[in-house]
Amino acid sequence: MNYVPGLEGVVVGETAISHVEGDIGRLSYRGRVIEDVVGMDYLEVAYLLLFGHEPDAAKLAEFSEYLARHGRLSRSRIETDRADARQRAPDDGPAGDDPAIDAG
Repeated sequence: MNYVPGLEGVVVGETAISHVEGDIGRLSYRGRVIEDVVGMDYLEVAYLLLFGHEPDAAKLAEFSEYLARHGRLSRSRIETDRADARQRAPDDGPAGDDPAIDAG
């Protein structure tokens, strides 16, 4: 087994969604640099990640309507997520800040 500092040269997974160019400090999703992605609306980002391109106004409205009709979490999923959040250590990240879980 050879020692490799950091993860240099180690492929941990291949994906068409994101691209990391560590040597120049660039992260992109579906061809859009992260600086552009962070300025997008949440639903625009979700659409981009799922479908590979940004939606036009009509597609965004259709996607939003679809999620409003079909995007609810089941009661059992909400309860499981709440229980998991209560068991999380303080340094594991924020708990109770997910509106889908807290809406209960």
